[in-house]
Amino acid sequence: MNSNALVAREPRSGLADGTAASLAAAHALARNREAPAYRLVIFDFDGTLADSRSWFMRTLNDVAGDFGFRRVSDHELEMLRGKSNREIIRYLEVPVWKMPAIAREMRRRSAVAAGAIRLYEGVPELLQRLGRSVHIAVVSSNGEETVRRVLGPSAALVDHYSCSASIFGKATRLRALRRQLRLQPDEVIVVGDEPRDVEAAHQAGIPSVAVTWGYATEAALRRSAPSFVAKTIAELAELIGDTPGEGGSHAMPKDSAPADVAEASWPRASR
Repeated sequence: MNSNALVAREPRSGLADGTAASLAAAHALARNREAPAYRLVIFDFDGTLADSRSWFMRTLNDVAGDFGFRRVSDHELEMLRGKSNREIIRYLEVPVWKMPAIAREMRRRSAVAAGAIRLYEGVPELLQRLGRSVHIAVVSSNGEETVRRVLGPSAALVDHYSCSASIFGKATRLRALRRQLRLQPDEVIVVGDEPRDVEAAHQAGIPSVAVTWGYATEAALRRSAPSFVAKTIAELAELIGDTPGEGGSHAMPKDSAPADVAEASWPRASR
């Protein structure tokens, strides 16, 4: 394993309870890397599985004209990758009361563009191998129909979808999914490309992997204190215990979930 790319962090004093819990769970796994652990991998979608960053950047200025917030140059867009969500909203001068309408418009445009958005190279193979041994979930602010269209044949490999907007936030959905499958925090891992994905995992007390190929820069991701960082799909596969032709050193059998929930469908909730 590339120790420079995949970093486990010790729990730190002074952290919020959820952050400390998620880091403690990750550290326990790091101490015993041979012990099977993960039974559920929860993926963010845009920027994690789907290469939608270029589409988003192009579309943002179009939406800015419609909703009256600041247009930005390519240089500014790249700079904003290193900022937190709150900093981005302030920089773009987005009125908070307009954000729900902006989010709806972005989802509408994403649905229209779904046929042109592709998965990152290696994602279908990763999901195929993971699907043999663990539950896979996608939790996204995008619409489920759009997510399924972009996933294509890989959509059938996802056991649980929790898509579209939510006033309750992503952490609530992470906790609900874990509890539905009756799993402990260290049996679940969240994979995302933005600080808010990591923050939601902290709030839910679940370990997280921040991937560097999506919307946020590595520096911005590390400031959010993820349990692990992966720079490539191969490193992510190694981290979550998946290798070609094997169940993975951390994967538990998919059918080891309680019988009454192993095949349960996840309600169409939201991020």
